[in-house]
Amino acid sequence: VFERSLPAGEPGTGALARLAGYAAGRILKEEAVLAWDPEAECPILWQDVSESASAEQLKIAFEVFCASCDWWLARADEAGGERVVFPGMMIRP
Repeated sequence: VFERSLPAGEPGTGALARLAGYAAGRILKEEAVLAWDPEAECPILWQDVSESASAEQLKIAFEVFCASCDWWLARADEAGGERVVFPGMMIRP
């Protein structure tokens, strides 16, 4: 299993919610999956690789995983500074 933690931003930011919004579309394009690591309390990107993979297959899978990491890290950097603001008063039906 390849695994990479992603920055979640400061508490109260919308970084995690924004990253989660990308997950459904990305799972259709790549084998890397966004998940939550409860021990580290941060989002992670992981990809399963067959233990019977040849050296060449492992190399290719790792290169693809690195490209996925680059994409996700760029999105995490974009979302990191956003603050979630809740209105002071909300009217509910």
